[in-house]
Formats: sequence, C-alpha cells, structure tokens
Amino acid sequence: MMELTMQGLAGIVRVDIDEDDDDLLFATSLDLPGLFVAAADIEALRAEIPKVIRALYQAEHGHDVTVVRAATLAAPRRFASGGSWVTLTKDVLPEAIMA
Repeated sequence: MMELTMQGLAGIVRVDIDEDDDDLLFATSLDLPGLFVAAADIEALRAEIPKVIRALYQAEHGHDVTVVRAATLAAPRRFASGGSWVTLTKDVLPEAIMA
C-alpha cells in the first residue's frame, strides 16, 4: 500500500480502532506510521481520522490529498476496525471520479 501512497497517486490507509480502560477510543494504522487519533466517541473519532491522514500526507510526503472512507460490506465488530480510508492526490481525483 505504501508504494502507491509514496508516488502520490492513490492509496489505502487501513485504520484500527481500540478502546482504553477509560473508554477513550484511539485510531492507529500500520499503513501510515504516525497516525494516532483519540476521541471520546466513535463519531468524533471518525470525523478526525481523515483530517489527520491529510495532515500527515502533507507534512511527511508533500502531497495534498483528499481522504474518503471506503465502503464496507460486512458489519465490523464493535470498534475493531476503523475501516479503510482512500487517499487521492488532487491531480488524479477527477480521473478517479470519472472511472
């Protein structure tokens, strides 16, 4: 996944969500080192994930990306999966929408 991401075309960031002993939720990803998002509830966490992914891509790779959550077909366990998030650079975004 990281090769496509580093080229600046498109990529997938798979996110894992865990819960600590104080019921705080946090999201991390093996696909995007440095991704760490924490929130009190799942809606707030999912709202922040794309903002942090975008900021990391800009800071670490110099890419301005659009981040959208990929649709999932199966219902995930309570918080085990934050799903997959698709990243697209601005130059490929129109092509991706048209395809």
